Amino acid sequence: MGSVGRQGRQGRQGRQGRQGRQGRQGRQGRQGRQGRQGRKDKHPQFPNNK
Repeated sequence: MGSVGRQGRQGRQGRQGRQGRQGRQGRQGRQGRQGRQGRKDKHPQFPNNK
């Protein structure tokens, strides 16, 4: 009983905490930087980016 409760909480927090923070920040951080630079490099005709 006690071990199951501890493993259940650690398992959920460990997976959600690591994947949630790294997954969201990692994807948004990389896509955000590459997305902005990529749009300027791929679409230099847009005056909004300049």
